Amino acid sequence: MQIASFRQRLLSRVPLAGTFLKTPALQLIEVLSQSELDFVCLDAEHAPFDRSAIDACCAMGRALDFPVLVRTGDGSAREILQAQEWSAYGMSCFFISSEHAWMRAGATAEARGVHDIGKIEP
Repeated sequence: MQIASFRQRLLSRVPLAGTFLKTPALQLIEVLSQSELDFVCLDAEHAPFDRSAIDACCAMGRALDFPVLVRTGDGSAREILQAQEWSAYGMSCFFISSEHAWMRAGATAEARGVHDIGKIEP
């Protein structure tokens, strides 16, 4: 199962291939899930995704056992909670620049019942 093993493969630094998706269409999730990609990341920061489009794309990914991440605009509680509401498998928060901000983002996720939080450093 791809979703079940995704986090472990990511943390073990196994090379993974994914792409950013900037077109809000759940049909593209279906097409990409049939490729050799390991994941897709919805670019909610730079692309015209609305809540229903992200929700639909995340639901399609779950139905097809294909990890869908969401790139948030920042690491704010609002952005993190929205991504969790959409049932995203994970989040990519590029703008968390301090340990304090990281701890705040982690506390927000944990308050919603997400206890398996990972931080990947370059």
